[in-house]
This record gives sequence, C-alpha cells and structure tokens, in this order.
Amino acid sequence: QEEGREEDFDPLATLDRMPLTASREDEDQDIPPLLRDSIAAAEEKPRSPLATVLGWFSILLLLGALVGQAAYFRSAELSLRYPQLRPTLERLCDVLQCSVPPRRDLGKMALVSRDIRSHPSVKGALMITATLINHADFSQPYPDLQVTLYDLTGTVVAQRVFTPTEYLAHTPEALGQLEAGLDMPADTPINIELEVQDPGKQAINYEFAFR
Repeated sequence: QEEGREEDFDPLATLDRMPLTASREDEDQDIPPLLRDSIAAAEEKPRSPLATVLGWFSILLLLGALVGQAAYFRSAELSLRYPQLRPTLERLCDVLQCSVPPRRDLGKMALVSRDIRSHPSVKGALMITATLINHADFSQPYPDLQVTLYDLTGTVVAQRVFTPTEYLAHTPEALGQLEAGLDMPADTPINIELEVQDPGKQAINYEFAFR
C-alpha cells in the first residue's frame, strides 16, 4: 500500500450523506422578519362571506355619498360640462333638495342684425336696434347685453350692460314671456331696441357682448 493515498471519491456516497430537506425552523430563520410576517398573514384563514359583503357594502355606500356631494355642490358645473348627466342630476336633486340651474350656452347666442343711429325723436340720444337669436337646440335664459362704444384709437368712450327687462321693453310678447318665467326659445328671432345717451362724435365703432 502506498503511503498518503487519498480515499477514492464516490459522488453517490457524498449525496447520500447530504440532507435532502431542511427543517421548517431552518427555513423560517432564513426568511427576513418582514417577509415572514407577510407569509404568515397570507396563510391565515380567509375572511367570512359576511365580512366580504359588509366590505363591499361600505365601499358602495361611500361611492354613493361622493356622488351625492357632487350633485349637491357641483350640479351647475356638471350639468354644463356634461349635458348628458342632466336627467340623473335632476333626479338626485329631487331627493337631496338641491337644484340644477337652467342650461346656458352663450356661444349659441347671436345678433344677426344690429344698428346704432341717432335717435329720430330724442335729441342727444342714440337708438340701438338688433335681432337676437338663440341657436342652441334648447331654450335658455335671456342673457345680459353689454354695449361698448369706441373712438378712432380703440379707446372705450362708453359702456353699459343692459338686462333682458331693459332691452325687451319695446317687445311686449318677449317681455311677457320673460316676466312669466319662460326662457328664450330656440331659433326664434327676438327684436330688441335700446335708447342710450349719445357720447359724442368720437364714438365711431361699437361692440356687443353677452354676459
């Protein structure tokens, strides 16, 4: 026999001597505490059906409260931005005792003819005539009408805002509808007439705007 001869290597024998599985305690020691707690929580028994139902009911109740608050405090903004929501908002306001303001779109208002000239019978006054049309597909409140007069340099020399009662004073039928609480009908020409003080010859241009 040769001195110092090493023992023959047997891979199968080495595998037999190695442990095939680790104990549960050893595994737990190798897992970080935070991850171990998460695994333990996940292994807990599932919630009861009653707790699940109550959880979903609470979520729906919260959503309902949020919708109710939006309808109560922001009904005007929502009805203007999303007209398709108006019927739903009106039903909600019937329950919540709130109100949805009338539909209003000043961009659909137009003056198809307008004229400013010296008043035929009043000295030092101007007569303003125009035809107002609501091009929206719904009736809406009569707007206020702002008239601005400019000089040659574009400087404002006179400006005034007229209410519907003022500019409909010479249109009895429309004024009667306004006083009855009716809105301006769609696609119906309304003649308006105003009498204002003449600011002088420097007023050579004018502008109308709805408010």
